[in-house]
Amino acid sequence: MAKKRTSRQKASPKSANRKSAKSKSSPKASEEFGGEFYASDDWKALKKKHPGGFEATLEDLEKKEWDDGSAWYAQLEGHEKLAKINRPSGRVLAEVFGNDMNSWKGRRVHVTPMNYNTGWGAVIDPIEDEDDTDDDVTLEEDDEDID
Repeated sequence: MAKKRTSRQKASPKSANRKSAKSKSSPKASEEFGGEFYASDDWKALKKKHPGGFEATLEDLEKKEWDDGSAWYAQLEGHEKLAKINRPSGRVLAEVFGNDMNSWKGRRVHVTPMNYNTGWGAVIDPIEDEDDTDDDVTLEEDDEDID
């Protein structure tokens, strides 16, 4: 009859080695090579840390030329890596902050990490300043009566 293993007994060296080998995952390129841009793993980690997204200030914008085209990237205050500005985000930022991209610098944005069909990225939405809205405009009444 085989001995029953109790919880106090240690696993055999063979099974311990197998467990150890399984627990060691292969290195991830994003961790090994890092880079100046946010990668999928970076966005996943930010999504876990900030499930509803987070606010940041746009410190700078950079255009990068690639073999298959170009893309704009945002340097966010307090973040070391650059975040790609996708087309829908760029259009909304322009609508709220204006067409002159230099005027976007120093403005507040809301960044929401998302899992797209093509991989992880982020939606970057403008946060309107109270000064940007026309809610404070008051209309004066005419002094003349209209008959």
